Amino acid sequence: MRRSAIIKGSIFSIIDQGIISFSNFVSGIIIARALAPSGYGIYSLFFGALMLLAGIQNALMTGPVRVLGVKTNEEETLYYFNTQLILQYILGTLISISAIFILYVFLHVEWKLIVNFSICLFSWQLMELTRVIYLTRLTLKKLFLVDLITQILRISALYYLASSTLLDPANALAAISASSLLGVLIFFLTEPGIGLRNNNPILETMHSNWEFGRWLLLETIVYSASTQAYLYFTALWIDTKSVGALSAVQNILNVFNIFLIGLMGFAVPVARKKLLAFGYRIWKRWLLQVGFTLFLLAAMIGLFMSIFARPILALVYSSTFTTYSYLMPIFAVILCFKALNSIFSACFRTALFPQVGFSAKLVSAILTVVIAYPLLKTYRLTGAAMGLLFTQVFWTAVYLIYLKRGILDKEAVLERINPDYGARKFAGDARHQGRRHT
Repeated sequence: MRRSAIIKGSIFSIIDQGIISFSNFVSGIIIARALAPSGYGIYSLFFGALMLLAGIQNALMTGPVRVLGVKTNEEETLYYFNTQLILQYILGTLISISAIFILYVFLHVEWKLIVNFSICLFSWQLMELTRVIYLTRLTLKKLFLVDLITQILRISALYYLASSTLLDPANALAAISASSLLGVLIFFLTEPGIGLRNNNPILETMHSNWEFGRWLLLETIVYSASTQAYLYFTALWIDTKSVGALSAVQNILNVFNIFLIGLMGFAVPVARKKLLAFGYRIWKRWLLQVGFTLFLLAAMIGLFMSIFARPILALVYSSTFTTYSYLMPIFAVILCFKALNSIFSACFRTALFPQVGFSAKLVSAILTVVIAYPLLKTYRLTGAAMGLLFTQVFWTAVYLIYLKRGILDKEAVLERINPDYGARKFAGDARHQGRRHT
């Protein structure tokens, strides 16, 4: 890829993520202003369930697609995506049916909300897969236009429902469903080579997804459990006010996620393509460039937020929150480690070592829980922030240990992505030794 194409692709990907984040922000405001606190609470629970189940989809479907969907043969690529769509129909149907059963039998939720949530769940996940396919194929202009159209529809529908006093949690989910289904429809119209046709063995593709995605699933479970547990420890051993302070400061710095998610969404398939098509050296150089860019952005955003912490907290929340401005530098350092860990994760995943990410999260979770009590009891809110920092530091430490062991050395990576490489290298070495002896 030419440098201009890389820069343009990075910008498109970041702007696209900005559109998604802005739409989620505006949608939340519209719904919160239109509903009573109890109604907004119900919507938040269901939207939170969407995000939680998106983690399962990411592990089993979209996560593997970002890496395994990058192939050097266009025909194989189309076959792979066709199979992924069929698997997503199956997964989406099973999850939606399970949601209906749980909501009706155990939680006794009203039918309108159950039906709208199950449709929203199915359509949301299907659209997420189509978005990842756009990203993996690097058709970023299409992705940008589709997201722009669907998010405008979503915000417009919610605004209309709110102004007509028709907005309730069920109708809010229906508006999200409508925008998602429109995105899926546009995908099939603009990608005629991808559809229900399939020439790939479904079980074989499912197996390859599972071999890669099981580590992402375990990583997601460990990470979610440890971070949630840490917040509960903070509430238990300090108070709920401290949890609110942590969340408030963290939300301010979440602006970095627009750059992080946007750039990494583009960088991962490009890295995989460079590794397969151009080799180890080009792959390594690309990831170093992306890592340096991310780290620089994190440092700049963190420094700016730390310097102007008090006025920013007062502007976004209220003057009450300026008391917690001293936490901002700690979270700024967290951002820098987050940038490093994101690029380490991309390195290991694109080289087909997803188990390393799980190992890092598991070790970090255990160590963070072990030090939680003395940190929180001794240093209170500062200790809580330091605990979140240590989580990132432990990840980095585990990644560096694996790097020192040579898991990302040239020979190891090339043999991992192409099992025949080792056999060919052995045969070549044997011939070379034979010539030396003769």
